[in-house]
Amino acid sequence: ISTVGYGDITPTSTEGRVVSMFVIISGIAVIAFTTSIVVSALTEKLDEIKEIRTVEDIEKIKQFYLICGYENIAKEVAKLLRKDGVDIIVLDENQDRVNKAIKDGLTALNYDPGSIESYKKLRIDINSQVKAILCLRESDVENVYTALTVRSISKDVFILSILMDNMHKNKLLSAGVNEVLYSKELIGMIIREFVGKPVAFEVIHALRTDYSSVDIQEIFITGRIANSICMVNQLNNVKYRIVLLGIYKEKYKRFLFNPIDSTIIQEGDYLLVVGNSTFIREFEKNLNKGTGII
Repeated sequence: ISTVGYGDITPTSTEGRVVSMFVIISGIAVIAFTTSIVVSALTEKLDEIKEIRTVEDIEKIKQFYLICGYENIAKEVAKLLRKDGVDIIVLDENQDRVNKAIKDGLTALNYDPGSIESYKKLRIDINSQVKAILCLRESDVENVYTALTVRSISKDVFILSILMDNMHKNKLLSAGVNEVLYSKELIGMIIREFVGKPVAFEVIHALRTDYSSVDIQEIFITGRIANSICMVNQLNNVKYRIVLLGIYKEKYKRFLFNPIDSTIIQEGDYLLVVGNSTFIREFEKNLNKGTGII
């Protein structure tokens, strides 16, 4: 096969030439088939090595959000979380969606979030490493399966799920979901609130658009901040042109909107602030330095 056309003997008859052509084509086919097998095996091995390395990198992350399913809503949520500088891991059983997540700069694995085997492969401690599990598949059935699977592994991890059909809300809650967000209900509330209020609508639009420097962020009150700042009037947020929307009291699970100056600030609280992104970062940096007091 490898020496066709080599040497002094060449076919002269029609039959001989037909046989030679058949041998040549057969030789090319054998080489092509063998090459494809080798390349395929190498590709699979490289994918396996890449997956193992990704899992090892995930094991080293102290805390991250686990997004189950990467569709339209998940994509927007991931974009907002990345702006806050948090680590995100995406699990999806669809390779095309996984590729989209990777293209968007996220760490993603082609694992089924509704399968226990997926979490065994991850080799992570859900209770200590996962800040929250976000079930963002645009299918209530898939989100229920994911929640049930996660709850069979951990009873304490926080699970948030979107709800596509209100009739499935109780199923999600029964599956162990801590917080359910009904997208249609949220849209209805916003529309009802801002119909006939074009200025208010423009303000909200300015806060959420990617091209605006205005941002809404939460600032965690550490022990160091609490030791230097006791009350709201000591924050000095006006100096940084920061608007304080409210304080979430983790201890009492209560949100205080527009708190008065004498409101006490404690370790574990969250400040919800609005302002220029750069100013907010500077404000938070100075709070951590203990320079917020007037």
